[in-house]
Amino acid sequence: MLLGLLGAACLLRAVETGPQSTPQNLSGAGSASASGTNGLMPGPNDGKIAYVAARMLEMHHFLKHPLDDEFSQKFY
Repeated sequence: MLLGLLGAACLLRAVETGPQSTPQNLSGAGSASASGTNGLMPGPNDGKIAYVAARMLEMHHFLKHPLDDEFSQKFY
């Protein structure tokens, strides 16, 4: 259920913000600086989304392992 809510929130945020790029700023490698945009920036809810995603992994993943230093060393 939480995964469905998270997916719906992401979809609503994507629809809310609209398309981020236009054909004019897709043409060159340095187009983000040329068009005056800052590129991809975190939004006000991104911290909450990351927290909820981490808690869902800890609670509902089949290993039920906390996301701690020991666990992250296996991947990084």
